[in-house]
Amino acid sequence: MRTGEDACPTPVSGTAGVSPARPRELVGLTTLVPIEVLFAAGKQPVDLNNVFVSSDRFAQFMHAAERDGFPDTSCAWLKGIYGVVALDRPVETVVAVTFGDCSDTHALMEHLKTIGIRVVPFAYLRDKLQEEIEKLMDVFGVSWEAVHAAHAELQEVRRRVWQIDEWTWRDGTVSGLDNHIFQVEASDMGGDLEAYRERVFALTPGEPINPQGVRLGILGVPPVFPADLYHFLEGPCGAKVVFNEVQRQFSLPLDCEMVEQYRRFTYPYGIDCRLADIRHEVERRRIDGLIHYTQAFCFREMLDPLIRRAVGVPVLTLTGAQSRTLGAGLQTRLEAFVDMLTMRRV
Repeated sequence: MRTGEDACPTPVSGTAGVSPARPRELVGLTTLVPIEVLFAAGKQPVDLNNVFVSSDRFAQFMHAAERDGFPDTSCAWLKGIYGVVALDRPVETVVAVTFGDCSDTHALMEHLKTIGIRVVPFAYLRDKLQEEIEKLMDVFGVSWEAVHAAHAELQEVRRRVWQIDEWTWRDGTVSGLDNHIFQVEASDMGGDLEAYRERVFALTPGEPINPQGVRLGILGVPPVFPADLYHFLEGPCGAKVVFNEVQRQFSLPLDCEMVEQYRRFTYPYGIDCRLADIRHEVERRRIDGLIHYTQAFCFREMLDPLIRRAVGVPVLTLTGAQSRTLGAGLQTRLEAFVDMLTMRRV
């Protein structure tokens, strides 16, 4: 067993943990994992979800998965991850979360193996999380000293992302979409740490957005049509999005020792952890209503009734399928929801 993992590390300046001296090998992720391990090993993590959803070949990636046997009723995210790897081969290794994320990841892993991808499993087991991280460290051949150094450097970037979040909900001077983008990209530091760091520190507050508009939060997995959704809510609807639940969790919004940060990452550990976080943020951010985004054919759709009963404010549930556009039907529902929240304020 390695030593030193339970002590809060001394901050390390410079590039002791994350060296930009040479191009780093890309390692794919199925969702957020302890990326400090990969940076300590000289790798660059790439969240394959982000590659998929931001690509002009969105539909092509899903069709590739269906061609290789994924059923039509598979989640779009699952098909997208596979399609990105199968068609473009951006990575030769994928770290897949086998417990705490998608229940179908095991099947995805088997498909990836058949096309020659090395798959490294990682499980969010709260009581054994340190052991899981050490397994990942053994695979990539790194020490706690190197991991702690990487953590100290990544924390500098995360703190700036937390500040952007404050500008969004406290001051209203950063849009919900920008908030979403910087937080969701914290899962892999934008796929390019140096470029992401520059963009994070270059962002500055603008003019207040819809200062009298209703205050909304978005729960659940990040939507497959983020630009359409946020532009519509903060444009024609006149609302403002002040909370992105899961995206915020990708930035690990707790300044503490690394293992504890990943223990406090709410998404993998059951609904009670998420509900406590949501209720706290609803009160702190003075949220009028919540939009719960679910993905068609995802088991997390079953959690929607539990969320609706527990959060204390009105909830609108939106389900995305395989389209990246916000159709007229969803627009109508969103307009009606915002109108209802506006009337409740009177």
